[in-house]
Amino acid sequence: MPRTIVYPSPANPSVQEGKGLVESKEGAHTQPPDDFADKLVKYIPGEVLAFFLPAWALFANDDATQADSTSTWRWIVFVVALSATVGYLLMRAPKKGDNPAPPHWYFYVLSALAFVAWAIGTTNAGETLFCLSELGSKFIILAAVLLIPMIDGLLTRYGPPSA
Repeated sequence: MPRTIVYPSPANPSVQEGKGLVESKEGAHTQPPDDFADKLVKYIPGEVLAFFLPAWALFANDDATQADSTSTWRWIVFVVALSATVGYLLMRAPKKGDNPAPPHWYFYVLSALAFVAWAIGTTNAGETLFCLSELGSKFIILAAVLLIPMIDGLLTRYGPPSA
C-alpha cells in the first residue's frame, strides 16, 4: 500500500475505488484510488506519531519553575513533528509519471491540518500551546475526522487540476 493518498487518474477516471491492482483501459495495471479509510490513515506518517508522543511526554510540565522552558520545548516538538509530517510525505511520494501518480498539492496542506488536529485532540497540546479547553480540543479532532476527507474529496472532484 502506498504511503500517500492515491487519487483517481485523470487519464482513467473509470477506475473505481477498491483494493488491489486493476487493469486500465490501456491494459496497464494501476493502483485504484483510495477510499475514505485508506485516506484517513495516510494523512499522518507513522514516523511522526512515533516521534511526537514520546517527545511530547518527555517535556511534561512536572515543576512550575520549569513551565516556560517546557512550553518552549513543546513548541519545538510540535513544529518539528508538523514539518516532518509534510517532509515524510513529500519524501515518499511517487514521482510524476509513476503509477500511482503523486498526490495532489492540497494533500500536503490537509496532512498538516490533520496532524495539528490529531496532536490537539490526543494530547494536551490544545491546552498547552493554543489555550483551548479539553472539550474544545476533543471537538477539533472530531471535526477534522469529518471535514478533512470531505474537503479532500471536494477538491479532488471540483478543485484545480494537479500540477
